Amino acid sequence: MNAPVQSPVDTPEIDVGHFLEHGYVSVPFLSPTEIEELRTTILKIVEHRTQHFPVYHPPYTLEYLHNLHCSISSKLSSTGGAGGVMDIHYDLALDRIRTDPRIFSIVKHIWSQSYGCSAPGFELPPNVFSSYDFTRGYCTIDRICLRCPDSISNYSGRKKRATKCLTPHLDCCPESIHSGLLPPFPPPPPPSSSNLPSAKPCRMWRPVQCFLLLSSNLLPSTGGIELAPGYHKTFFDVDDWTSSRCGDGEQSCFGPFTAVRNRSVTKDIRHIPVSAGSLFFWDEKIPHATALAHLGSEGRVAIYLGFLPHGPCNSLYKEWERGLWERGLIWVGGGQNWINGKEVGGGEDESEEDKELRASGFIREKQRIEKGQEGVQPFDAVGRKLMGIEEWD
Repeated sequence: MNAPVQSPVDTPEIDVGHFLEHGYVSVPFLSPTEIEELRTTILKIVEHRTQHFPVYHPPYTLEYLHNLHCSISSKLSSTGGAGGVMDIHYDLALDRIRTDPRIFSIVKHIWSQSYGCSAPGFELPPNVFSSYDFTRGYCTIDRICLRCPDSISNYSGRKKRATKCLTPHLDCCPESIHSGLLPPFPPPPPPSSSNLPSAKPCRMWRPVQCFLLLSSNLLPSTGGIELAPGYHKTFFDVDDWTSSRCGDGEQSCFGPFTAVRNRSVTKDIRHIPVSAGSLFFWDEKIPHATALAHLGSEGRVAIYLGFLPHGPCNSLYKEWERGLWERGLIWVGGGQNWINGKEVGGGEDESEEDKELRASGFIREKQRIEKGQEGVQPFDAVGRKLMGIEEWD
């Protein structure tokens, strides 16, 4: 896509009241034509990275399709195919979506009506509230979703699945949800070489999560999102989210990921219908998952988006992340690969530089700017600020 996608309406209608009450909201954003264009773009990116174009139908046999999607997952997914999460971070098309000023306008509106005014369930410690500006912020680099139907993934009952569900979880640690948001931030270990970037200097704080859905998940068991509405209001009343707490026996928090195993919580997780072309937002305190089954006939395709309110840790984090973006690097240290601990990267053709990067917790993704597009900056004034290229006024 050579230009930012255009919404069918300039200002989508946002039911902020639903977000305040239930902790999530869906916002229609793309037209049918735009959905198809962007979906095709994402599938072509997958093809470019793996030499496989994702298909789901005859004339191909189910065995062929199973092997095809297993190959895609093995090359792209550090989660072992869980949730259909694919490690594609860098592409101009993705950068344009992340920096679309209309999306950030929606995000700011949700922030301002929730955290920005201390609405019930969105209260912050006073020193955190006074240190963050919910009218400014940054985008963060996230991944995509490509989950194939179970008829392909589980072909003939084979042990190896191409993709599968995401277990109920939180993308935060309940024990330290508001820790590390204010200075002083301990300095990261110095890099072992002047050619290496520093380790992650601090956490990021993403109070509201988001994805842009490019396929329909209106029906249950089609691989879509499931969550427990309203838990942003009772989050701190839950005594034990997991079968064991952090530091007691089995580890339950892996970086920002916490598996939710408490049955009194998981019983409240239910299917949430989301239409293709919608932006879906949910609060970080809402336990969520993806459907155990995908009984549909089409792949689930989505772009994960993240936005960080302007403040101490997020400004420092974005400065560091921008350096990775400029070099096409991904940080995989510090518990990033939380599901199966898969070692990402490597291979006989790995350069010495890439070996050194991987040993320090980084891997190199495909170049974010394709050949013939060097120097292209697809960002407007807001986009440059969201990417951390320019400072907010």
